[in-house]
Amino acid sequence: MRPLFLCLIALLIGVGVYLPVTPTPVANADTFLTDQDKARLTDEYNKIQAEIAEWQKVLDDTRAKKASLQGDVTQLNALINKAQARPPILPTSAPGP
Repeated sequence: MRPLFLCLIALLIGVGVYLPVTPTPVANADTFLTDQDKARLTDEYNKIQAEIAEWQKVLDDTRAKKASLQGDVTQLNALINKAQARPPILPTSAPGP
C-alpha cells in the first residue's frame, strides 16, 4: 500500500512540474469600454460618492445625537441616584379639629 501511495505522489509531482503554466491574460478596461460607457460609469460613480457623503453626514449627526442623549441619561441617572440616597420626606400630619 505504501509503495503505491509513494508512486502516486511522485506521479503527481512529476505532472505538476511538466504542466505548462500559462498566465491568465488580464484585460484592460480600455479594451472593452467605449468612451460613452466610461462617461456613464464615471457619472454613476460620482453620484454614488455623493450619496455616500450624504449618508456619512446622517451617520455623523446620529452619532452626535446619541452622545448628547447619553449625556442626558447620565445626568438623569445621577439625579435619580441622589434622590434615592436622601431619606424619604414624611408628610406632616395636619392638626386635628
